[in-house]
Amino acid sequence: MIESIAAVVTAVGVVFAGLQLRAAQVQRVREFESLYVQRYWKIVDGLPLGELDSGTPYEQLSEKDRKSVEMYVLLCEDQYEMRKEGAISRSTFAIWRQGIDNVREREPFLGAAAQIQARRNTTLTLLRTNAAHDPFDGRRVSGWVRGVG
Repeated sequence: MIESIAAVVTAVGVVFAGLQLRAAQVQRVREFESLYVQRYWKIVDGLPLGELDSGTPYEQLSEKDRKSVEMYVLLCEDQYEMRKEGAISRSTFAIWRQGIDNVREREPFLGAAAQIQARRNTTLTLLRTNAAHDPFDGRRVSGWVRGVG
């Protein structure tokens, strides 16, 4: 009888510890995502919103505005990279991807991406190729372990 009670208490303790671990992992992911949200707002505050809505070509923007647009393009690539690595949750990335998709094929973002690729010898592969699917394949580490849901 005492062994049965001890087994039940142990099982409850293991389940509780697992739930605590899961909660800590989810919190870690949310804190990491918060850093990207802060970076996003810092960049967006510098974007020339009127120019973006009108589709002004990249080359016609001021130097300051070109830099802001480039920073946004690089942020988008970073967001894809972090999702690929499983560091961004599925639900958060779905929201971010909507914003990325809204500007991916529009000026001045197209011009900024071309300029970044030429100047930095990079291809922005994730940003260009992952429009249709989530770059995280889930095979490296399970979402439960990483806290990604």
